[in-house]
Amino acid sequence: EAGFKLDLLDQQLRLNGAVFWYGYEDQQFLNVDTETAAQQLVNVPESTIYGAELEATYNLSDRVRFDASAALLQSEIDNGALNGVNLAGNALPLAPEFTLNLGVTWQVASVSYGEVILRVDGNYAASQYFDVFNDRETQQDSRAIGNARLTLRPKDRTGIEVELWTKNFTDEEYRTSMINLLDN
Repeated sequence: EAGFKLDLLDQQLRLNGAVFWYGYEDQQFLNVDTETAAQQLVNVPESTIYGAELEATYNLSDRVRFDASAALLQSEIDNGALNGVNLAGNALPLAPEFTLNLGVTWQVASVSYGEVILRVDGNYAASQYFDVFNDRETQQDSRAIGNARLTLRPKDRTGIEVELWTKNFTDEEYRTSMINLLDN
């Protein structure tokens, strides 16, 4: 892994980046027996992950900050079989090829108690698999969600912080995990 951290524009802009390559031997996964639904810990003999990440934070002013990050990821099982199925060439589970995060934080006002801060952010993830078989039945399609948070933060940081928030205001339906128990 190699990376960098840069402060630019009189420290208004921070850039962080990295490129990486990981080679795994005997990487462990859970396998579910379709007949009994029993979970088994199994090893995939060889797999590889490589990619790049870039993060940026830009302070537009003392009250407004933008942030963004993007990642490219390639994952592959180099060697292995499970339940009689050759897994070579399959992507690793929970490894989307592209992710993007964007956000803005705005100190809306200063009041006698403290600061009122609004944060709006969103993220995108490309499609991903939930198993080493790369089963289309359990594949999560790409998805984008938005979140928002309104915070009242005390000046002295010792008082009570109050927040109102919503996650997924875009009302995107997506899976966080899934197991196929059908023996196809």
